[in-house]
Amino acid sequence: MITSGNALPPPAYGVVCDIDVGDHPPIKQRARRVVLKYLKPLYELLKGLLRANWCNFRSVLLKKNGVDIRLCIVYKKVNASTMIMEYAMPLVDDLLSELEKYLQFCSLDAASGFWR
Repeated sequence: MITSGNALPPPAYGVVCDIDVGDHPPIKQRARRVVLKYLKPLYELLKGLLRANWCNFRSVLLKKNGVDIRLCIVYKKVNASTMIMEYAMPLVDDLLSELEKYLQFCSLDAASGFWR
């Protein structure tokens, strides 16, 4: 995926991610205040998100390159209520040792750096 600026990543259809939170009630918080000069760029950035099922978990605006803004979502309360998964992610060293038997591989970088 090659994007420029604040382009939103394309929607991922067919991807299912179940996060076990036990009996924890849904998390809701007030949105943080936004500086007036960032309101218009924020609305432009959110146009694509308003159609999707998007929740505001204490979103934060960060300056990017002094011109663009970047939307970050703080998941502290969500992470605190998430049950630990039984299967941990593989260690990087294990993954790198597996790569030596392949001739080609690729790496991916997340668009905008903070989309999780």
